[in-house]
Amino acid sequence: MKKRQADKIILLSISIILAFAYTSYTVKSSKLDLTGCWIESFKNKNYKKDSITIYTPCKQNSLLPTERFRFKINLRKNESCNYYLLDNNNSHSMQSGTWLYNNKNFMLIIKNSNNEIVKLFKVIEIKKNMLYLELKK
Repeated sequence: MKKRQADKIILLSISIILAFAYTSYTVKSSKLDLTGCWIESFKNKNYKKDSITIYTPCKQNSLLPTERFRFKINLRKNESCNYYLLDNNNSHSMQSGTWLYNNKNFMLIIKNSNNEIVKLFKVIEIKKNMLYLELKK
């Protein structure tokens, strides 16, 4: 009888550990994790897929030289945003728009002031100082 109880306790413990591990692995980031200023980082290109672009906080990149255009977005809590746009004539300008995040399919949508989609990203991973995005449009 004691062996049976011990086995049940062990199975229960294993089940709890597995449930906790699964929950912590599958919990995705919320919209609040995305808020802030993010800029494309060329120095952190060591990721599994070439289609993934890594963004770091703007403050972290403030002293880096700008060899070439880097996409920059400032996502605010109220769903307004600014994004750095590369125009056809190779000039750069900050534009105002809005942003949406769908936590079911992990899509980050950047829209211009005419409500047209400017950028469509799939959020791959969010860490404290890194945002991994895959460009879809």
